[in-house]
Amino acid sequence: MKKISFILLFLLLLSYAHAYAEDTTYTDEKYNFSITYPSDYRVFENYKGAAITVFFPKQGFFSFFNGYVNVIAKSTRPTTRPTEELIDIYFKYDKTVLKKEQVKINDIDFLSVVQTKRMFFFNLKVYILITVKGTKIYTLTYINTANNYDKHIDKAKQIMHSFRFV
Repeated sequence: MKKISFILLFLLLLSYAHAYAEDTTYTDEKYNFSITYPSDYRVFENYKGAAITVFFPKQGFFSFFNGYVNVIAKSTRPTTRPTEELIDIYFKYDKTVLKKEQVKINDIDFLSVVQTKRMFFFNLKVYILITVKGTKIYTLTYINTANNYDKHIDKAKQIMHSFRFV
């Protein structure tokens, strides 16, 4: 009985620590931006072309796809074309776009895109925010399986909407 009580107490403390984990702010000095995420999430810097990738906690032991938010920042040559026109060119032939709209977050104009993708045997749903500042383009992406997308979209938006230029 003591062993069961100890295990239950441990699980309670673990869930309390997870629920009240502090946020961590990542600042990228090369591309001049910051983003805030829960400190108990797994984070990789410079992972597969992204400045930062924040992985959500696994959905279970047999979970094969782990949802994540990433920020890709790239330098580009100067252009006089508006951001929306550049994005329209990019998505012109993409039939998987479900929704596309202009949004303002922290006084930054973004193009918001929701689309579906297929990767290997996973059906994915993707929320993308794109903005251009000077000669840099910033793409913030939340990717998850179609089944888990809605479970984490609020947390993903909280992380993505913490994006700021520094």
